[in-house]
Formats: sequence, C-alpha cells, structure tokens
Amino acid sequence: MGQAVLQVLANETEHTGVPIARAHATVVTELDVLVDFSLPQALADNMALAKRLHCPLLVCTTGLTEQQRQGLVELGQQLPVLYAENTSIGIALLADLVQQASRLLSEADVDIIDLHHKHKRDAPSGTAKRLAAAVEQGRGEKTEIEYAVVRAGDIIGEHTVLFNLPGERLEFTHKVSERAVFARGAVRAAKWLSEQAQGFYHMADMLR
Repeated sequence: MGQAVLQVLANETEHTGVPIARAHATVVTELDVLVDFSLPQALADNMALAKRLHCPLLVCTTGLTEQQRQGLVELGQQLPVLYAENTSIGIALLADLVQQASRLLSEADVDIIDLHHKHKRDAPSGTAKRLAAAVEQGRGEKTEIEYAVVRAGDIIGEHTVLFNLPGERLEFTHKVSERAVFARGAVRAAKWLSEQAQGFYHMADMLR
C-alpha cells in the first residue's frame, strides 16, 4: 500500500502538500502527515514519532487491539488522528448510510457478509467491524450482529450489510475492484487531516 500511495502522488498534477519521507524514524525531523499502512506491532513506534514531531497521524492498519485503539483516541487529545479501518471513500459513505438505516430500522436483525482474499489475516475484517460499529452508533446501544466471513482466492474486498425485516430485506453492498482505491482514499484523507485541529477522526468525518 505504501507503493500504491506513492504512485497516486506521482500521478497527481496538483501540489499534494503531503511529502513522503524515506528515512528511519530516528532521523526524521519534520512531516506534514504520518501515514501508517504497516502492522499493529509498529503502531507504538509510529505514535511516538507523530507525537515527537507533533504531526497529524493517519493509521490505516487493521487488527488493532482495543488498547491500541484507545491509545489513538488519547493521542487525539494532542494531535489530529484519523483511524481508518478502510480508506475507501465508498466505505466511508457506506458507514454513514448504515448508521442512518440502523437508526430508522431499529427492529431489524443485522448481518454482515465479509469477503476477502485467502491471505487476509483478520476475520472479521476491520472494515466489517467498522460497519458493525456504525450499526450500534445508529441505535445508540450494543447490538447482536452475525458475521459471515469468506477468505478465498484473490477477492480484494466485498462487504454487505443486511437489515432483515419480516417480509423484506435491505442490503448495502460495497465492492472493490482495484487496490488503488485505498491509496487514493488515503491521500485524500491525509490532505484533509493536515488541515484539522487536534482530535480523533474517522473517514466519515471527512465527508461531512
């Protein structure tokens, strides 16, 4: 994903305002935005670097523990921090739609179908969990949600949220056909985050 982000930046004609630093953390002295597409094990070091440089932090790593998530929320009291389980603009919009539907269809049973390639490490995915969180945000309470998880072939990512009512069913589906979607979303999010005040954000905040 780091290479994909570099490619998006190289293809843009306008000034991005998001420079890329090719250096070890110990020698970086200035960043406009720190974008983390690595692994949960690297989060602590990346948070420390963002804090040291007092720069916005965009975390695009899934599989974080609840303690790590809470650490990002706390860091947001000092810096602009955006945690994106999925940097697709479509998923950000989907989360908003799911939240609205959940509020209006509070009596519906909810299921989430989560499809990824066979090498995907976490199940359910961070995106599936984000959509589940949108359901609970819409209802304002803990909700029992069933997951159907498929890890097969080279599926990049497909997610469906089903609202099941007597005699009818409402489905929201998002499908990704190329990984560049995530890179484009990350660049857009980094630009947006560079202009925000301290706080903890999600991709959906960028659309409002």
